[in-house]
Parts: sequence; C-alpha cells; structure tokens
Amino acid sequence: PDSGYVCDSTDSVCIPQCAGDNNCPDGNECLKDNHCNGNHLCVGKVCVDCTLTNDCPLYYACDPESSDVCGTGLECYAGTYGDDCRISLGQPCSSYDDCTSRACISGTCADKLVNGGTCDSRHDCISGRCEGNECMDKLGNGETCDSRYDCTSNTCLLGTTCGDKLPDGEACLSYSDCVSGDCSNDYCGGEPTSYFEDVCANDAVCGYPDSGYVCDSTDSVCIPQCAGDNNCPDGNECLKDNHCNGNHLCV
Repeated sequence: PDSGYVCDSTDSVCIPQCAGDNNCPDGNECLKDNHCNGNHLCVGKVCVDCTLTNDCPLYYACDPESSDVCGTGLECYAGTYGDDCRISLGQPCSSYDDCTSRACISGTCADKLVNGGTCDSRHDCISGRCEGNECMDKLGNGETCDSRYDCTSNTCLLGTTCGDKLPDGEACLSYSDCVSGDCSNDYCGGEPTSYFEDVCANDAVCGYPDSGYVCDSTDSVCIPQCAGDNNCPDGNECLKDNHCNGNHLCV
C-alpha cells in the first residue's frame, strides 16, 4: 500500500488507488474494492464511501446518495449472522433468501402463507411445512415423516418418525437425529450403547431386537445375542431360543 498504486487485473498495469473519480488522474476508475482507499467500495467503477458496509450483502453495495443505506428496493434485515440488505415486499426475487420476508413466491418477495395456502417450498409457509403444494401444520412425535422439517421436534428419526433427539449410543441416520449433533458409523456419538453390564428384567430392557442383546434370565444381565457358543464373546452361551440369531435354536 506504500506506493498508492494497485494492479489493474484487466489490463495488468499499475493504476493509482483512488477514493473517487474526481481524484483519479488520467480518468482511471476502480475495478475492484482493493483499488479504493480506506473503507470505500468499488460500485459501478466508482469508489464510494459506504460507512455501513456491514449492512451490505454479497451482491449489493450501499448507496451513499440515498437516505436508505440499502438503496432502492432494499431494506435492512437483521439476520442470524448479522445485518444485511434484503429485497423488500413486492419486489422481484429468485430465492427466499433474497427477501426480508424470507419468502419468494412466484418470483416476488411476499408474506409467508397461512395453512391451506398453495406453496412450492416450506419457505413459503408460516408453519415451515409444505406437503403436496399445501401449507400445513408440522407433525407431532410418533407421526410418519419424510424429513426433519416435517416435525415440530425438528427431528425425523431414521428418516421415518418424528421424535425427540437421541442420546449417544442410539442408532441414527442424520446428525439431526442426535442430541450431540454427531451421527457417525450409524450411531449418535459414533459407537453403539453397550448393554453387556446392564441389569435387566426382560429382553426389551436390553434393546432387543435392535441392539443385538437379550436378557440372561438366570443372572438378570444383558448378554450378546449369538448364533452359537463359538461366536459368543467372553464365553457367554445361549440360554433360550431368542438368544440366537435367525432360525437358530438354543440346544
């Protein structure tokens, strides 16, 4: 920055850094933001002084000639990751994310729809659920779902049923199934829950049949389900037929 010159990437020549056309010699104009001094932005090949640059999204620059820092057709939107400029109601849009209302319906920023309204996306609906092109309420726990966005709990367990998020050790399909947000190796937290030392009264306590463990009715502890003595860890043996996988019998 010491020389006051920057590289013109189009013509590959050095040009003076400037704050506006009126102090650019030989009619040079900016081509990108780092051609401009300080916090100036390059808008329409002119360096302009935008004092609220945090209010400008990626594809919009603030308009120093307007009383509205976001410019015509835009307004400030307080988002999760900071304020920026979004398109106002009634203006053309290409995505819900363009709009302050967070709904782009038929190419126009609009208010979200109540239940019963015709929708193309969950973003069109106040409820956040669009099913069969109709806005409707989200589903409660135990109801069949296609995605987490169908559920009031924001969790569609194993992609089939709305429910509460699962603790580590439970089988999962997506990070959204787990309290920890970690679904790896098909289990929340990366490893299945071990039932081996659990005291039990019946097979259900051991997570049977999903867990692969059953209840040893003699010692009231969970043991691995097995197909025969040779694949029972730690010398465990079957005690009754439902301890065995498939059609095997305990003999």
